[in-house]
This record gives sequence, C-alpha cells and structure tokens, in this order.
Amino acid sequence: MARRIVRHAGLDAITDRTRNALALLAGGFRAPEGPVRPKALHAGLVAVVVRTVFLHVAGGLMDAPRTWEGLLQAFTRLDEELPAGDRLLGSFPFLSAAHVPDAIVERVLDELLHVERDELEVEHLGTVYESMMGYAIAVAEEPSLVVLCRRKAGDSQVGVLVGLASLLAQSPPSRKGSLRRRGIEMDEKLEAAIEQSTSIEELGAALRKRTAPLTPDLLPAGTLALTLTPDRRRSGSHYTPRALADQIVEDTLGPLIEALGEHPSSDAILRLKVCDPAMGSGAFLLAACRYLGGVLARAWHHENVPDAPSLAVLARRLVAEQCIYGVDKDASAVSVTKLSFRLLTEGGSTPKLRRGESLAGLDWSRQFPEVFAPPRAGFDAFVGNPPWISYAGRAAQPLDAKLYRYFTETYASFAGYRNLQGLFIERSASLLRPSGRLGFIIPSSMSEQEGYAPTRAAHDRLCICDANLRDLGNDAFSGVFQPCMALISTRRTEPAHETNGNGKAIWPIERTDLDPIGHALLRKMGAHPPLPPHLFGERGIQTSSGDVERMRDKPDGRRTLALRTGGDIEPFLRRAPSLYCDPERLSCRVRAGQEWSAVRVLIRQTARVPMATLSDGTAFRNSILAGFADEVYPATFLAAYLNATPIRWLHYVRHRDARQGMPQMKIGHLRATPAPPDAWLISELSAFGELLDERNTGMEEDLQEMLDEMVAQAFHLTGEERELVTRWWKELT
Repeated sequence: MARRIVRHAGLDAITDRTRNALALLAGGFRAPEGPVRPKALHAGLVAVVVRTVFLHVAGGLMDAPRTWEGLLQAFTRLDEELPAGDRLLGSFPFLSAAHVPDAIVERVLDELLHVERDELEVEHLGTVYESMMGYAIAVAEEPSLVVLCRRKAGDSQVGVLVGLASLLAQSPPSRKGSLRRRGIEMDEKLEAAIEQSTSIEELGAALRKRTAPLTPDLLPAGTLALTLTPDRRRSGSHYTPRALADQIVEDTLGPLIEALGEHPSSDAILRLKVCDPAMGSGAFLLAACRYLGGVLARAWHHENVPDAPSLAVLARRLVAEQCIYGVDKDASAVSVTKLSFRLLTEGGSTPKLRRGESLAGLDWSRQFPEVFAPPRAGFDAFVGNPPWISYAGRAAQPLDAKLYRYFTETYASFAGYRNLQGLFIERSASLLRPSGRLGFIIPSSMSEQEGYAPTRAAHDRLCICDANLRDLGNDAFSGVFQPCMALISTRRTEPAHETNGNGKAIWPIERTDLDPIGHALLRKMGAHPPLPPHLFGERGIQTSSGDVERMRDKPDGRRTLALRTGGDIEPFLRRAPSLYCDPERLSCRVRAGQEWSAVRVLIRQTARVPMATLSDGTAFRNSILAGFADEVYPATFLAAYLNATPIRWLHYVRHRDARQGMPQMKIGHLRATPAPPDAWLISELSAFGELLDERNTGMEEDLQEMLDEMVAQAFHLTGEERELVTRWWKELT
C-alpha cells in the first residue's frame, strides 16, 4: 500500500516568501560601476537569499545588523569556513561593491526570517533555491514593465521586460504587432488602448493588467527587474518533498541492506556507494545520508560501540564522506547541496559532489575511480528524480544538433518518445554493479505507452523491475499536475540478449484499485489485438488563449469559420459549433476542406473515458481527436464501440492518465483499444450507430444498456464481470 506524501505545512509559504525576497532584493540592488552580466546578477542574488536562509537555520544571523553591510559581514564569516571554490564573495565579487538600502534589507529579512528556525528542515534550503529557478534578472534601460506573455500555444506564461519609451516611439499601428511578436496576448480592447496611448503613463496603465505579480509597478530606468522565465519548466526540474525522497531511498536501499545479513557490519555499510546523477539541491542524497546513517548507528550498537548523543551526527558525517556521490550541471545546485550537508552533518564532511553533465562526455571512472576500481564494478545504487524533458511531441524542447546526434548514436533509449529521463534511466543502469539498485521518480506514462518502449527495452536489458512499483499519484510535487511512479529495479548479473517483448511489456505499477475479478477482466479484454492505428489521429487546430479571446459564439463579418470544441461533443450528440473565428488569423493552421470531411468520428479529448459521435465535416479545435473509417470498420461502428461501457472500463483501468490528474484522451490510448473479438459485433454496432447518429440526441439509458449488452456478449463477460463494470460506471458518474 503506497503511503500518502504529505508536504511540510509551511512549504508554500516559504517558496512565496523566497520569491518575494528575491524581487525586493533585485528592486533595491544598486550594482557597482561597470557592467555585470544579468546571469551573474541573478546567480549572485539567488546565492544571497540561499545563504541568508542557511545562516538563519544555522543561527548565524543572531547578532548581524539588518543592513547590507551586516549581511556581508555574516557572509564573510561563513566564507572563512568554506573551501575557496564555495565562497560567496569570492564567486560574486560585485556583491561587496554593491549597495542595498537598509529599508530593503529589512523587508528582505522580514520575508526570509518569518518562519521559526525549529520549523525549518535541511531540505528547505533546496526549496528556497528551486523556487527561484524560474526567474531571471533584467536591467530596465528605460521606464519599463514586466509583462506576462506566452511564447507559443501550450507554453506556460513568462514575463518579459517591455520598455515603454521605445514602445511609445513606434507608430500606433506598429505597437500591437511589436507586442504580439513577443508573445503578449491582447484582446481588442487592449489593442485599442495601446494604439490610443499618447504617454508612458497611459501605456503603463493599459498594460498593467498583463504585468507579472511580483513586479506589477513601473520600473524606473536603471532598476533591476525580476522576470519570469520558462527555464525551470524547460529544465524539467521539480523539488522533491522530503517524505517522497525518504520513501524512494528506503525502497531502493532496503534490499541492499538486507543482502548484507541480519546484522550488517559498519564496514560493509560504509563500503556502499550511492549516487544521484541529477541531484539538483540534493533531496535524495540527504535522504540517503539519513537512512544509511541510521543503519550505521544500529550496526555500531550491535558492535558494542558506546552510545553517545553525538553518535547519530558522526554516523551521518561518515556516510556523507564515504558513501554519497552526486552530479549536476548547475554549479549553484552543487553549492546548495554542499550547504545542506553542512546543516545535516553539523559542519562535518561533505559528499563527493561534481559539477558536470552526467549523460554526455563526465568520464565516471576518472571522476570517481574508487567506485570502478576492481573488485568493484560500479555504484551500489542510483536514486533521484531526473529532469523530465521531452524532445518530441507538443512539449518538445530544443536540443543542440550535435547533442541530438550523440544521444541517438549512444543511447538505445533515445528513440520513440525521445526524452531526458529515459537517458538517465539507461545511463544510470549501465553504471550499476551487478545486483545494484535503481530508484527513480518518472512520469507514470513511461510504464505503458508505446512511445516509451525503447526506454523500457534499454532498461529491461540491464535491470529487472520490482513487482508492483509504487504509484505516486498526480500531486506528489507542489504546483505540478503530473501522474508519476517510482521505478525501482535491480541490475542483472549479465545483460539480457532479448528483453520481454522488446519493451512492449508494461512496467508493473501497483493496482490497489482492482480486485481479482477486475484483474481477470483486464487480462481477458486486453489479450485481444488492437484496432488498426490508422483509425485514430490528430487534426484539430492548435489555438492559444489569445486566439480564443478573439473568437465569438456567433459569426460576424470577419469571424466566418465555425470551430467545434470538446465541450460540443457528447456520446452520439453533436452540438452546433460553439466558436467562430477569423480564418485569416488562423490561416497557417486551418486545414483544407477535404481534410475535415475525411474525419468521420469526433472524440472528446479532455475526458476520463471515450466520448464519441459522428462528424459532419466542420472544423474543430485540438480539444477534439479524430476517428476515421476503413472497409472493415465503418465510422458508425467505431463511434458506438467507443461509447460502450465495457470498452470505457477497459480504457479507464488500463491507462493511468484516465484515472489521475487532468484526464487527457491520447491517440496512443485509442490505438490500444482491442478489436472486436467477433465479426458479428461490427455489423450490429454499425446499424446501431447509424440509428443513433440520425437521432443526434445522445444516449438514453435503455439504448446504453442495449449497446453494453452486445459488447459484453462479444467479450464473453461473466455475470460477476458485468456487475463489476456496471458498479464502476455508477460510481464514476
């Protein structure tokens, strides 16, 4: 049974106060004479915030005056205790020559020191750092506003610095085009206000509703501004709560400890080597140090080492020094992890942490020779939450052509749905010793979707999954709505020459929602081959919120193109299109008429179960998926089949995305629908679907029962199985 992940009650407040403090610090910061790169400014100010929180937790701010000079003195004392490469003022010398007004420092400290020290955990230092990853520092060269924008449809919002004097200098018709090219969404009212503005003040008033929450006010020239960027989303990084990191570490390392015997020796424990290849701010390494520190303390007890209050701290220090390894390409993340370990070990030794790229080029045997020197053959365990970045599909991120070529040539997992987490799985599995353990958090879709088959095959060649992998749900991370799972596995003694179905087999996530009857029905219906893949596809027009703002629910002089949306679709009910748009605005995205007429079935995309009706050739948004027909499977059959309750049940229990988070029907899900086991069902449902299409009034209860009975007979459902499906449907609706 999976344990519920509970976040620290003050976590959201801490991240909010951290961002507020960074915005205040940026607004009041007066850089020294001479140019300082914005990236260096941002890194320096983030380091100030992180070290201020560190000193608060460690008690090093007790006597510091609430001035910039007082903070610098506290940082200097801390720097004297750190290696040269980790010192704040040595890394960012411009901080010593800068100035921040006392009133701003006072407000910054009020934000950061608001939480009592005994309420803070070591991991919160990482929380502080991670919460600032999505921001950047920009210099306002003129009176400016930070305005929210969206680079492309489907992207999250970011904040860009808009110089108002430069914008005002453009001709009124050119202004709106200039803003739109930067991704700033405007309705007709805002466009008119922008065109009619005759002063900076009027422009500022018009754009104020689009400003970023942390920097809503007009920025004078020379001010540093905090801008919102897509960097954190593009990096695929999300801070892992301590409870979740503890759980993954225990599941991963527990069998290694058990393999050492009933009472493992302290020497055997300290020989273990545990690594996080994308450690971020070190949540998993801290969890591993705590876990192994506890195991080591118990071993000392059995070895009759005298107990003492400092024994637990000593155990963590030895584990950190001898057992813990980490890699990250972000130098600031490495620095934050080192500070966190200083808190955990009360100023003791730090782990072997490296700044570098784990996947391309940071010769592991040279960096960590003691891990690969005979008789050792690699790490005992990898743990972590590798970045979730896709290089294919709607959320695809750009990738350097040289690196793309390297990944393609080096990694078998870099195929299908190309993604970064798949590379980390394969790379880490290859660096484990035989019987070593892998414990990663990954999107649960990787366990079953066909596009991830190359990743599963690459993993399964080297490792064997644990039975019933943990289902972590969709709310494991603060602010992230993504179903995820724990991939826990053991390195094979020898690589397998052939994997189970070449990665086609799914990874076994726990299914506490199914009883034996449900498991049997899932196997029975899932054993049939799927429908032909060409029966499903995507044809809908991609639209942004800015596009939708310009649409209307009725046609007018410009808005002549009818556009159906997902909300217009119910089972065998095709409502009139709810939107009309200007075809010229969407010209590059509008398909030719014959492409719309080729679509025979409309399927709502945002839904937990299939909801289908016949198409009348009208254009539609991407909130609708397309169904087609061929000589074997008529469109009327396909619509009826998808609306049958047994098929809906199979979809729901088979695809985790249907049960968690914001349900999204996917083409891969539809293509996994089993073909009807008996040919008679095709003709029967075709006639049934034709009748319902002519009515176009939806599915009455008696008609639904008739449809369900035909499908249940075709799949030879038992009485218990029919009762299970009926009960499920009543609970769902």
